[in-house]
Amino acid sequence: MVKAITYIISNNATAAALIENNSAGTTAKVYPVIATQREIYPFVNVRQSGRTPEECRGQRPTTFNYTYEVTVYAEDYDQAGDIAEAIIDALEDANISSPINGVTFTDRIRNTDMVDADYVEDYKCYAKTIFFAAPVYENQAT
Repeated sequence: MVKAITYIISNNATAAALIENNSAGTTAKVYPVIATQREIYPFVNVRQSGRTPEECRGQRPTTFNYTYEVTVYAEDYDQAGDIAEAIIDALEDANISSPINGVTFTDRIRNTDMVDADYVEDYKCYAKTIFFAAPVYENQAT
């Protein structure tokens, strides 16, 4: 379900402008789990950190509470913060009234926390991790 989060961030004008496009110029540098190649900052990795079923008495659950971690890598601390704030705005303001890239959210995407991550020596950059939660409907009828 990371594909909806990466889609929202990549297609938000403010966030995408701050993150910039990949070297091919085709899309914002927003990747599921890890960048697919060595990237020049700024770039963003998104990973699913949880999928808890909602209680559904006597039958298999169809709604799950997902949690996500979005990590921003940037040249300096302030730039990481600016990108993080743009991502929070993009996700919290997302229109969830219809499926987003194939994912059906049943309520808004909520920012739950944000922390400074370590300085990443390999990239010579700062990292900031933002946490989100959202309920997702998964139609599992057969």
